[in-house]
Amino acid sequence: MEAIFEVKGKQFTAKKGDVLEVPFLGDTDKIEIENVLLIKDNGNVKVGKPFVENARVVLEKIEDKKSKKIIVFKFKRRKDYKRTYGHRQKYSIVKVKDIIA
Repeated sequence: MEAIFEVKGKQFTAKKGDVLEVPFLGDTDKIEIENVLLIKDNGNVKVGKPFVENARVVLEKIEDKKSKKIIVFKFKRRKDYKRTYGHRQKYSIVKVKDIIA
């Protein structure tokens, strides 16, 4: 069984047992995602309008991490204006425990 689901505006394809990197989900250990867009099970395909009814994906959080740091440098020539700052995006590593259709 496969599912396509949405988390914080991004879409992911998953099977049971997959490990995914999704946007940061907070401090809970078990997460249920109800924004399931498509479910494929042995050739049977259910497509949601926009979401499949009574379908959810159960995720288990493994850990939280930060991505590689990016450096942002702004300047305006001849104006003595320079600003440098960095940014690290947080994300969660999760395991797909179950897909319920």
